[in-house]
Amino acid sequence: MTSRSSGKVLNDVDRLRFRHTIRQWFVPIIGLLLVTAAVGAGTVYATHVEPGETTEEHVVSTWSETADFSHSATVQRDTSAFREGTELRNRPVYYSQVSPDINVEYSTGYVASDSGSLDIETTLELLWQSTDADENVLWEVAEPIAASEWSDVKPGETKQITTGFNATEINARIEAIEGEIGSSRGSAEAILVARTMRSGTVNDESIQQRQTHTLQLDHQGTTYGFVDPSIETNSYERTETETIPVVHGPVRSVGSIVLTMTPLLGAAILAGGRFKRIFELSPTEEAQLNHALAREEYDEWITPGILPERTLGQSSVDVASLKGIVNVAIDSNRRVIEDGNRYVLTTPELTYSYVNDSSGQSQLPTSADHRDHNWEGGAVGCETLEETGSDKNGNKTDDQSVTLIPDTGDETAGVESDTRVGFEDTDSHTESETGSDEER
Repeated sequence: MTSRSSGKVLNDVDRLRFRHTIRQWFVPIIGLLLVTAAVGAGTVYATHVEPGETTEEHVVSTWSETADFSHSATVQRDTSAFREGTELRNRPVYYSQVSPDINVEYSTGYVASDSGSLDIETTLELLWQSTDADENVLWEVAEPIAASEWSDVKPGETKQITTGFNATEINARIEAIEGEIGSSRGSAEAILVARTMRSGTVNDESIQQRQTHTLQLDHQGTTYGFVDPSIETNSYERTETETIPVVHGPVRSVGSIVLTMTPLLGAAILAGGRFKRIFELSPTEEAQLNHALAREEYDEWITPGILPERTLGQSSVDVASLKGIVNVAIDSNRRVIEDGNRYVLTTPELTYSYVNDSSGQSQLPTSADHRDHNWEGGAVGCETLEETGSDKNGNKTDDQSVTLIPDTGDETAGVESDTRVGFEDTDSHTESETGSDEER
């Protein structure tokens, strides 16, 4: 609904409505503010007084083992591709007729964040075994080929152990084992196995560890090589758990104080206002608020306008409330004309009037009220509705008019064209009858 009050009056009504709401809901509002302040106080306590503790894990020290395989073979005779004496290292393929002897080196060690001292023992062995399609081991034979020990190995040191064998003898050894058992079933293979044991202290911790790495030989008759080694190195770390106080961010640190103080300040202001009876409405203010609410509620049945001077006559009815005159308008399918604080509804039979005197009491308009207005028909920006009446003898009486104030913000303006406003000119009837008597 659109409001026809000026900005100042609208603000006054809003203030009255605010005071009325505070007075009506004072206790729940105070309760809500106090509960909010209590929550804020708890948050302040948990943030600034007892922020609590949390645990964090810190890595104190780390260490990891190192290991690797390398291999090489020396060319034993001249060829077009290789010269005799050339050392071939870490090649994917070696030729049995050119360099049948292969050397394999295994290196081991460790790194640590602090200090350490380890005793390391490594054993190399050749493992012949046969497996089926499901990787089940059918037989195996292990032969140690090298071993070495080192004492007081420091972090970052690397120790090597080297061994060598003739690659062409690999197949011969496998055939000999299969001949002994009388079966060549399965897939036979040769694997170099490095077994290492470490013991001592690293980063002030006692260490006892065993580790196994493998390097598989891939022999294809005239060539041989090595499958990628199976080397898995492990890393170790030592952690400590530390208990530290919880540190909250600035949002919670400041927000908790604001959440506490703002509701308390609001409650204090409302309590002071109630003590000074600021929120109490006088009878006049109550009437003004009730009238403003009713005016908003029945806006679609009311049209602002300027009433002619002789609107009210002998056949007029004083209505006690705005709701009452609107009810008559609804029943008669007519609109109420609003002129300042006066509300008038005319029908062919009667004229209904309600006057809002800002005290909640209605009063009947007087002739002085009519004379206070400057009724000039055809005012600029206004629309004048005219109706012609007649007296008992059929003579036309003076025209009556209602000037409507244009309201561009009223959504019901389109309805005004259907508004039927009827007036009875009681004074004209009286004058006409008096003139006839004098002539007789």
